[in-house]
Amino acid sequence: MYEKKEFSSTEYLFMWKNRPAIVCGKHQNPWLEANVPLASSLGLDVARRSSGGGTVYHDQGNLNLSFLKSRENYNRRKNLDLVVQAITDKWNIDLTVNGRDDILLNKFYKVSGTAAKLGRLKSYHHFTLLHSVNQDLLQRSLQSPMQGASSKSTKSFPSSVMNLVDQAPGINFEFLVNTIGQHFLAETAQEIQPETFLYVNPLDEEEFLGVSEINDRLRTWDWRTSDVRPGGKTQRIAPTLQQAADLVCTHTKERECFKTCIVGHVNCCLQIEPTLTMRNSEITVAELSFLKGSKTLLTNSITCIPKVHLHGLDTAVVHLHGLDTAVVHLHGPDTAVVHLHGPDIAVVHLHGSDTAVVQLHAAVHLHGPDTAVDQPHGSENAKVHLHGPDTAVVHLQC
Repeated sequence: MYEKKEFSSTEYLFMWKNRPAIVCGKHQNPWLEANVPLASSLGLDVARRSSGGGTVYHDQGNLNLSFLKSRENYNRRKNLDLVVQAITDKWNIDLTVNGRDDILLNKFYKVSGTAAKLGRLKSYHHFTLLHSVNQDLLQRSLQSPMQGASSKSTKSFPSSVMNLVDQAPGINFEFLVNTIGQHFLAETAQEIQPETFLYVNPLDEEEFLGVSEINDRLRTWDWRTSDVRPGGKTQRIAPTLQQAADLVCTHTKERECFKTCIVGHVNCCLQIEPTLTMRNSEITVAELSFLKGSKTLLTNSITCIPKVHLHGLDTAVVHLHGLDTAVVHLHGPDTAVVHLHGPDIAVVHLHGSDTAVVQLHAAVHLHGPDTAVDQPHGSENAKVHLHGPDTAVVHLQC
């Protein structure tokens, strides 16, 4: 409606609800604002809107309201006051609007968050209204496992929330919609006619020309997951490996390790473990993988080798500590090249079943009665002899 209609002589109030989803502001990073792994596991949509503001959770218990007007008539406080007045006139509850343009219940609990978009000639102001939202899922879905990752994106402002029905159980959802709609008409319409209160299909191409194209654009991978900063630039985030590990759903089978990236498109493994264990010439820890990206995490390209075979039989694990990015390339069954984030390269040559030469600025530690040659930091290589059921830990310290 905003892109295709004119609002010079007509104002619109568009009210709707949708299936469970997490919706980020235009200048936010979804990986930092939401629990994307949880969303993936529960089938929640992760979306980005064209307006600013913070990240919100939607479900069938949330009413969304959009006021579409000319730029000249843009007044978000007036819109919020209209909704507050409509509700308080009908139900005896305490609703107020604070300085951040949030609607508060009992002057403390947030029941509505607001956002807006201003064009040269037109505008829209929209906000949520918590009627009977699943508060447990709301809280869990908006708690990112990647706290501490670096990004210059806009951050959300957390608040205590409450549903309207928790205060007034008699508020019916459909009656709430009708009450607000009628109040809007009474305040704005010069003449109220039957067709001024309509139920519409927002994806109706005949009613909203071009909506299919807009819908397709808002569903694209780059739009939904990039860290879009003001000015149109994209900012990469830099999570630690442990934070990255929290971004995948784990699926394991006997003698087969794989993890499915929550973003789809690629299958890869990701596990942070401190040791590589040899038992009877078989490596029992069998998980490997690393991330590479130039937009947000997992949005550009990933090279994953889910299994590194020793002489075609066993599976090895390379553990990188303290790195943001690593790509592992397998060259035949006996050699693996690990490209680290930055200029360093580790080349692991497997000579026979129990000897490996590691070339890198690395400290190599062997646990158990066997020998290890530790070269000083900055030297070219170190030898590690693995004899049967012993354990070696290789710390790559860049």
